[in-house]
Amino acid sequence: MLFLHGFPEFWFSWRYQLREFKSEFRVVAIDMRGYGESDLPLSTESYHLDYLVTDVKDIVEYLGPMEVGSETGTSRLHGRVTGYSRCCLVGHDWGGTIAWLFAIHYPEMVTKLIVLNCPHPSVFTDYTLRHPSQLLKSSHFFFFQLPCFPELMLSINDFKGKRSKVDK
Repeated sequence: MLFLHGFPEFWFSWRYQLREFKSEFRVVAIDMRGYGESDLPLSTESYHLDYLVTDVKDIVEYLGPMEVGSETGTSRLHGRVTGYSRCCLVGHDWGGTIAWLFAIHYPEMVTKLIVLNCPHPSVFTDYTLRHPSQLLKSSHFFFFQLPCFPELMLSINDFKGKRSKVDK
């Protein structure tokens, strides 16, 4: 079970789910590119959706190819169990967008898809085209595309607005 966090979270947002599902699944929650303790990309180009989807593919592949005929889907690499070639993929918010796109491009690598707080990309596009007011409701997407301004706004009053949300 692979968990993809939302914005501006990191792997820790899945701590309760990791505890809950660890007895029945191999659970992995990652810091997506540029979040938490992952490396910060050198350019914003590195956040292109193709790269983010490829990150997920690389992680699933890194966890290990499935042994032919294996009932559990585990394999051995250098004497240790390494993982799966498919996963139950769980995404929230921005991680949900990446999860949808991963499942669309690599359906053979997804056994189940669970997406929280994020519509299917084509449904969102179709709805937005019929209801332009949705663009206003999604204006935060555009806000975070601006250079430097989001950081400035979030840092006002020593990040007080951000901290109050985290403390809740």
